[in-house]
Amino acid sequence: MYHIASYDHPVVLMLKARLPRDSPEIESVVSVYWNANWYERETYELYGIFFKDHPELKPLVLPDDMLGEWPLRKDYEGFPNRTARNLV
Repeated sequence: MYHIASYDHPVVLMLKARLPRDSPEIESVVSVYWNANWYERETYELYGIFFKDHPELKPLVLPDDMLGEWPLRKDYEGFPNRTARNLV
């Protein structure tokens, strides 16, 4: 879901899409709205939604050993032997 607002015009746009759970994939809006770059990277990394034609869909915030875990999904169970102390 995107919420896009304009400073120049009194317009707010909300975009929603339903995606399949097993392979969530959608077109990137970076070519139209450059500021979506990091939002899409973060969404990919934390939820596993793949953005087609994204210019730089690479890890942004997670440590290397957590890549591919999708920690903000509702069914994420986490690492059983991890604590906040040893993640930092």
